[in-house]
Amino acid sequence: MKADVFSLGMTILSAVVYSDTNCLYNFDNFKIKYKKITKHLENVEEGYSVGLADILRAMLERKPENRKDPVEIMRMINDHFKDNEPNKDGDETFAKGNVKEDVLIQPRMV
Repeated sequence: MKADVFSLGMTILSAVVYSDTNCLYNFDNFKIKYKKITKHLENVEEGYSVGLADILRAMLERKPENRKDPVEIMRMINDHFKDNEPNKDGDETFAKGNVKEDVLIQPRMV
């Protein structure tokens, strides 16, 4: 399950940095280039939010035993959305982490 969390994290990272994540892999040695992942996460902080970068960091944790499981990730996402409600001007820009509370996701095991 934690491998799935990592894979989803890489997919989300690819989507938010508008870039192919193949450059993050060393296919010859079957290794992941964590320094490049860290650089991409810094760009996520600048372009989106620290909260999104933190969620991705938890998903892309190098050691599986330290990586969050799907339910923990869902809790982080819900907490992030609760902490970033729209401001008084009605600005609901997703890039800044603002969403309405009614879109919170309920963790469920399948």
